[in-house]
Amino acid sequence: MKNAYLIIAHNNFEQLKLLLQVLDDKDNDIYLHIDKKSKLFDLKKCTENLAYSQVYQIDSMPVNWGGYSMVKCELNLLKAALPKKYDYYHLISGQDFPLHSQKQLKEFLEKNKGKEYIHFATEEEIKKCNVIDRVQYYHWFKEGLKSKNEIKKLFYTSMKNITLLLQRTFHIKRKINKKIQFGSQWFSITHDMADYIIQHEKEIYNLFKHSRCGDELFIQTICYSSPYYKNVYDLSRNMLFEGSLRLIDFERGNGKGSPYVFRYEDKDLLDKSELFFARKFDYSIDSKIIMHLYNKLKHFGH
Repeated sequence: MKNAYLIIAHNNFEQLKLLLQVLDDKDNDIYLHIDKKSKLFDLKKCTENLAYSQVYQIDSMPVNWGGYSMVKCELNLLKAALPKKYDYYHLISGQDFPLHSQKQLKEFLEKNKGKEYIHFATEEEIKKCNVIDRVQYYHWFKEGLKSKNEIKKLFYTSMKNITLLLQRTFHIKRKINKKIQFGSQWFSITHDMADYIIQHEKEIYNLFKHSRCGDELFIQTICYSSPYYKNVYDLSRNMLFEGSLRLIDFERGNGKGSPYVFRYEDKDLLDKSELFFARKFDYSIDSKIIMHLYNKLKHFGH
Protein backbone atom coordinates (compact mmCIF):
# COMPACT_ATOMS: atom_id res chain seq x y z
CA MET A 1 0.00 0.00 0.00
CA LYS A 2 2.05 2.91 -1.33
CA ASN A 3 1.02 6.40 -0.22
CA ALA A 4 1.84 9.89 -1.43
CA TYR A 5 1.35 12.69 1.08
CA LEU A 6 0.71 16.02 -0.60
CA ILE A 7 1.37 18.78 1.92
CA ILE A 8 0.56 22.48 1.57
CA ALA A 9 2.42 24.54 4.19
CA HIS A 10 3.30 28.16 4.78
CA ASN A 11 4.45 28.52 8.40
CA ASN A 12 5.11 26.70 11.70
CA PHE A 13 8.04 24.78 10.26
CA GLU A 14 9.00 23.18 13.59
CA GLN A 15 5.50 21.70 13.63
CA LEU A 16 5.91 20.60 10.00
CA LYS A 17 9.15 18.83 10.95
CA LEU A 18 7.25 16.74 13.53
CA LEU A 19 4.52 15.98 11.01
CA LEU A 20 7.06 14.68 8.49
CA GLN A 21 8.59 12.44 11.14
CA VAL A 22 5.31 10.70 11.97
CA LEU A 23 4.61 10.21 8.25
CA ASP A 24 8.09 8.76 7.70
CA ASP A 25 7.49 5.20 6.47
CA LYS A 26 9.00 2.87 3.86
CA ASP A 27 5.71 2.90 1.93
CA ASN A 28 5.29 6.70 1.95
CA ASP A 29 6.68 9.51 -0.16
CA ILE A 30 6.03 13.15 0.66
CA TYR A 31 5.40 15.98 -1.81
CA LEU A 32 5.73 19.37 -0.24
CA HIS A 33 4.66 22.83 -1.33
CA ILE A 34 5.91 25.80 0.65
CA ASP A 35 4.17 29.09 -0.11
CA LYS A 36 6.43 31.43 -2.07
CA LYS A 37 5.55 34.20 0.38
CA SER A 38 7.05 32.17 3.25
CA LYS A 39 10.51 32.89 4.57
CA LEU A 40 13.14 30.92 6.52
CA PHE A 41 12.13 27.44 5.33
CA ASP A 42 15.04 25.01 5.36
CA LEU A 43 14.25 21.69 3.65
CA LYS A 44 17.41 20.01 4.90
CA LYS A 45 16.70 20.94 8.50
CA CYS A 46 13.04 19.91 8.19
CA THR A 47 13.88 16.45 6.82
CA GLU A 48 17.14 15.64 8.65
CA ASN A 49 15.55 13.05 10.94
CA LEU A 50 13.72 11.07 8.24
CA ALA A 51 14.84 7.49 7.64
CA TYR A 52 12.40 6.09 5.08
CA SER A 53 10.34 8.55 3.05
CA GLN A 54 11.56 10.48 0.05
CA VAL A 55 10.60 14.16 0.22
CA TYR A 56 10.07 16.13 -2.97
CA GLN A 57 9.63 19.88 -2.71
CA ILE A 58 7.76 21.18 -5.75
CA ASP A 59 8.26 24.67 -7.19
CA SER A 60 6.85 27.32 -4.91
CA MET A 61 4.07 29.68 -5.93
CA PRO A 62 2.16 32.30 -3.92
CA VAL A 63 -1.04 30.71 -2.63
CA ASN A 64 -3.90 32.96 -1.58
CA TRP A 65 -7.03 32.11 0.34
CA GLY A 66 -10.11 31.81 -1.87
CA GLY A 67 -8.19 32.16 -5.14
CA TYR A 68 -7.48 29.77 -7.98
CA SER A 69 -3.88 29.59 -6.77
CA MET A 70 -5.01 27.04 -4.16
CA VAL A 71 -6.55 24.84 -6.86
CA LYS A 72 -3.41 25.19 -8.99
CA CYS A 73 -1.23 24.23 -6.04
CA GLU A 74 -3.23 21.04 -5.43
CA LEU A 75 -3.07 20.12 -9.11
CA ASN A 76 0.69 20.71 -9.17
CA LEU A 77 1.16 18.37 -6.21
CA LEU A 78 -0.95 15.67 -7.86
CA LYS A 79 0.95 16.03 -11.14
CA ALA A 80 4.28 15.74 -9.33
CA ALA A 81 3.24 12.50 -7.60
CA LEU A 82 1.23 10.77 -10.35
CA PRO A 83 4.14 9.28 -12.34
CA LYS A 84 5.01 6.96 -9.43
CA LYS A 85 1.46 5.52 -9.37
CA TYR A 86 0.75 5.37 -5.64
CA ASP A 87 -2.22 3.50 -4.24
CA TYR A 88 -3.44 6.62 -2.41
CA TYR A 89 -2.81 10.35 -2.52
CA HIS A 90 -3.51 12.22 0.74
CA LEU A 91 -3.84 16.00 0.65
CA ILE A 92 -3.13 17.55 4.03
CA SER A 93 -1.94 20.91 5.29
CA GLY A 94 1.11 21.59 7.39
CA GLN A 95 -1.25 22.11 10.33
CA ASP A 96 -2.84 18.65 10.13
CA PHE A 97 -1.68 15.69 12.18
CA PRO A 98 -2.36 11.92 12.02
CA LEU A 99 -4.32 10.33 14.83
CA HIS A 100 -3.24 6.74 14.16
CA SER A 101 -0.11 4.99 12.99
CA GLN A 102 0.77 4.49 9.36
CA LYS A 103 0.43 0.74 9.90
CA GLN A 104 -3.17 1.19 11.04
CA LEU A 105 -3.94 3.51 8.14
CA LYS A 106 -2.52 1.08 5.57
CA GLU A 107 -4.52 -1.78 7.06
CA PHE A 108 -7.69 0.29 6.83
CA LEU A 109 -7.00 1.33 3.23
CA GLU A 110 -6.20 -2.25 2.24
CA LYS A 111 -9.47 -3.43 3.76
CA ASN A 112 -11.39 -0.69 1.89
CA LYS A 113 -9.25 -0.66 -1.23
CA GLY A 114 -10.64 1.39 -4.10
CA LYS A 115 -12.71 3.74 -1.96
CA GLU A 116 -12.44 7.51 -2.44
CA TYR A 117 -12.27 9.54 0.76
CA ILE A 118 -13.76 12.89 -0.24
CA HIS A 119 -16.10 15.05 1.82
CA PHE A 120 -19.36 15.99 0.08
CA ALA A 121 -21.67 18.56 1.67
CA THR A 122 -25.37 17.77 1.68
CA GLU A 123 -27.77 19.40 -0.78
CA GLU A 124 -29.15 21.40 2.15
CA GLU A 125 -25.67 22.73 2.99
CA ILE A 126 -25.03 23.60 -0.66
CA LYS A 127 -28.21 25.67 -0.80
CA LYS A 128 -27.62 27.24 2.61
CA CYS A 129 -24.11 28.36 1.60
CA ASN A 130 -25.38 29.58 -1.80
CA VAL A 131 -22.54 27.65 -3.41
CA ILE A 132 -23.69 28.27 -6.99
CA ASP A 133 -22.84 31.98 -6.57
CA ARG A 134 -19.21 31.00 -6.12
CA VAL A 135 -19.14 29.83 -9.75
CA GLN A 136 -21.89 31.56 -11.74
CA TYR A 137 -20.43 35.02 -11.04
CA TYR A 138 -16.88 36.11 -11.87
CA HIS A 139 -14.78 36.64 -8.76
CA TRP A 140 -11.85 38.47 -10.34
CA PHE A 141 -10.02 39.82 -7.32
CA LYS A 142 -9.80 36.88 -4.91
CA GLU A 143 -6.02 36.62 -5.04
CA GLY A 144 -5.56 40.03 -3.45
CA LEU A 145 -8.15 39.98 -0.67
CA LYS A 146 -5.70 38.79 1.99
CA SER A 147 -2.93 41.21 1.05
CA LYS A 148 -0.90 42.48 3.99
CA ASN A 149 -0.79 45.86 2.28
CA GLU A 150 -3.93 47.58 3.58
CA ILE A 151 -4.23 49.89 0.55
CA LYS A 152 -4.05 46.95 -1.87
CA LYS A 153 -6.45 44.95 0.29
CA LEU A 154 -8.96 47.83 0.29
CA PHE A 155 -8.60 48.22 -3.49
CA TYR A 156 -9.16 44.52 -4.21
CA THR A 157 -12.08 44.30 -1.80
CA SER A 158 -13.74 47.38 -3.35
CA MET A 159 -13.25 46.07 -6.87
CA LYS A 160 -14.62 42.67 -5.90
CA ASN A 161 -17.77 44.25 -4.44
CA ILE A 162 -18.26 46.60 -7.40
CA THR A 163 -17.86 43.91 -10.07
CA LEU A 164 -20.19 41.54 -8.24
CA LEU A 165 -22.80 44.28 -7.82
CA LEU A 166 -22.64 45.05 -11.55
CA GLN A 167 -23.04 41.38 -12.46
CA ARG A 168 -26.06 41.00 -10.19
CA THR A 169 -27.60 44.28 -11.35
CA PHE A 170 -27.35 43.39 -15.04
CA HIS A 171 -28.07 39.66 -14.53
CA ILE A 172 -24.72 38.56 -15.90
CA LYS A 173 -24.22 34.89 -15.09
CA ARG A 174 -21.87 32.28 -16.42
CA LYS A 175 -23.31 29.16 -18.05
CA ILE A 176 -22.52 26.17 -15.87
CA ASN A 177 -22.65 22.74 -17.50
CA LYS A 178 -21.84 20.78 -14.35
CA LYS A 179 -23.72 20.07 -11.16
CA ILE A 180 -21.59 22.01 -8.69
CA GLN A 181 -20.68 20.13 -5.53
CA PHE A 182 -19.09 21.40 -2.33
CA GLY A 183 -17.00 20.06 0.53
CA SER A 184 -13.69 20.12 2.34
CA GLN A 185 -10.61 20.47 0.14
CA TRP A 186 -8.68 17.74 2.01
CA PHE A 187 -8.91 14.23 0.57
CA SER A 188 -7.46 10.74 0.24
CA ILE A 189 -7.98 9.38 -3.27
CA THR A 190 -6.86 6.49 -5.46
CA HIS A 191 -4.46 6.73 -8.36
CA ASP A 192 -7.29 6.34 -10.87
CA MET A 193 -9.26 9.22 -9.32
CA ALA A 194 -6.14 11.41 -9.16
CA ASP A 195 -5.34 10.66 -12.81
CA TYR A 196 -8.94 11.43 -13.81
CA ILE A 197 -8.72 14.83 -12.10
CA ILE A 198 -5.53 15.75 -13.97
CA GLN A 199 -7.06 14.59 -17.26
CA HIS A 200 -9.76 17.22 -16.62
CA GLU A 201 -7.35 20.04 -15.70
CA LYS A 202 -8.47 22.23 -18.63
CA GLU A 203 -12.12 21.84 -17.64
CA ILE A 204 -11.23 22.64 -14.03
CA TYR A 205 -9.43 25.79 -15.15
CA ASN A 206 -12.32 26.97 -17.34
CA LEU A 207 -14.90 26.35 -14.64
CA PHE A 208 -13.08 27.46 -11.50
CA LYS A 209 -10.47 30.01 -12.59
CA HIS A 210 -12.67 32.93 -11.50
CA SER A 211 -14.65 31.14 -8.79
CA ARG A 212 -14.61 31.88 -5.08
CA CYS A 213 -12.95 29.20 -2.93
CA GLY A 214 -12.80 26.79 -5.85
CA ASP A 215 -10.60 24.47 -3.76
CA GLU A 216 -13.81 23.45 -1.94
CA LEU A 217 -15.62 22.76 -5.21
CA PHE A 218 -13.47 21.30 -7.95
CA ILE A 219 -12.62 17.84 -6.54
CA GLN A 220 -16.23 17.20 -5.54
CA THR A 221 -17.66 18.51 -8.84
CA ILE A 222 -15.29 16.45 -10.99
CA CYS A 223 -15.75 13.32 -8.88
CA TYR A 224 -19.55 13.65 -8.86
CA SER A 225 -19.77 13.31 -12.64
CA SER A 226 -17.05 10.66 -12.86
CA PRO A 227 -17.18 6.83 -12.82
CA TYR A 228 -15.54 7.01 -9.38
CA TYR A 229 -18.37 8.72 -7.51
CA LYS A 230 -19.87 5.31 -6.79
CA ASN A 231 -16.69 4.50 -4.84
CA VAL A 232 -16.94 7.46 -2.44
CA TYR A 233 -16.63 6.14 1.08
CA ASP A 234 -19.77 6.14 3.22
CA LEU A 235 -21.57 9.30 2.12
CA SER A 236 -23.77 9.07 5.22
CA ARG A 237 -20.72 10.11 7.29
CA ASN A 238 -19.79 13.09 5.17
CA MET A 239 -21.79 15.68 7.09
CA LEU A 240 -19.01 15.93 9.71
CA PHE A 241 -16.10 15.32 7.30
CA GLU A 242 -15.85 11.73 8.51
CA GLY A 243 -16.19 10.36 4.98
CA SER A 244 -12.84 11.98 4.22
CA LEU A 245 -11.30 10.36 7.33
CA ARG A 246 -10.74 13.82 8.83
CA LEU A 247 -11.69 15.24 12.23
CA ILE A 248 -12.41 18.95 11.74
CA ASP A 249 -14.34 21.13 14.18
CA PHE A 250 -15.89 24.25 12.69
CA GLU A 251 -18.43 24.67 15.51
CA ARG A 252 -15.70 25.81 17.88
CA GLY A 253 -13.84 27.70 15.14
CA ASN A 254 -13.35 31.43 14.90
CA GLY A 255 -16.68 32.01 13.16
CA LYS A 256 -14.91 33.27 10.03
CA GLY A 257 -14.57 29.97 8.23
CA SER A 258 -11.50 28.70 10.09
CA PRO A 259 -11.66 25.44 12.04
CA TYR A 260 -11.01 25.15 15.76
CA VAL A 261 -7.39 24.70 16.83
CA PHE A 262 -7.15 21.57 19.00
CA ARG A 263 -5.71 21.90 22.51
CA TYR A 264 -4.37 19.46 25.07
CA GLU A 265 -7.78 19.34 26.74
CA ASP A 266 -9.03 17.67 23.55
CA LYS A 267 -6.61 14.77 24.09
CA ASP A 268 -9.30 12.19 24.89
CA LEU A 269 -11.42 13.22 21.90
CA LEU A 270 -8.44 12.84 19.59
CA ASP A 271 -7.22 9.59 21.13
CA LYS A 272 -10.65 7.95 20.89
CA SER A 273 -11.42 9.08 17.35
CA GLU A 274 -11.66 6.40 14.66
CA LEU A 275 -10.63 8.96 12.03
CA PHE A 276 -7.09 9.10 10.71
CA PHE A 277 -6.31 12.83 10.42
CA ALA A 278 -7.28 15.91 12.39
CA ARG A 279 -7.01 19.62 11.68
CA LYS A 280 -5.98 21.93 12.77
CA PHE A 281 -3.09 22.31 15.20
CA ASP A 282 -0.85 25.27 15.93
CA TYR A 283 2.47 24.82 17.73
CA SER A 284 2.42 28.46 18.85
CA ILE A 285 -1.01 28.04 20.48
CA ASP A 286 -0.66 24.60 22.07
CA SER A 287 2.46 22.53 21.43
CA LYS A 288 1.57 20.06 24.17
CA ILE A 289 -1.18 18.33 22.18
CA ILE A 290 1.11 18.03 19.14
CA MET A 291 3.85 16.46 21.26
CA HIS A 292 1.31 14.09 22.80
CA LEU A 293 0.28 12.81 19.37
CA TYR A 294 3.87 12.78 18.14
CA ASN A 295 5.08 10.66 21.06
CA LYS A 296 2.15 8.29 20.75
CA LEU A 297 2.68 7.75 17.03
CA LYS A 298 6.46 7.42 17.25
CA HIS A 299 5.93 4.72 19.87
CA PHE A 300 4.21 2.55 17.23
CA GLY A 301 7.36 2.48 15.10
CA HIS A 302 7.31 1.51 11.42
